[in-house]
Amino acid sequence: MGKLNNNSYYEKHRKYYEKAVRMYFEEGLGYRRISKLIPMAVTILAIWSDTLAKENGITMEKKVPRRKSPEPL
Repeated sequence: MGKLNNNSYYEKHRKYYEKAVRMYFEEGLGYRRISKLIPMAVTILAIWSDTLAKENGITMEKKVPRRKSPEPL
């Protein structure tokens, strides 16, 4: 079996971290939109943003998901 490449996460972190954080905090894009623009998972983007916010004392508002209205009968 081949050796698992643990460096791929760190390579992506080095390559996309600043861009992803800028897109979220400065441009106001959501995690899903950012994950479509750069090859990172939504959960990783959320972790990066939460970590940066905690380190810099930024309070983040949790977005409430929109509820779909029921279809008329």
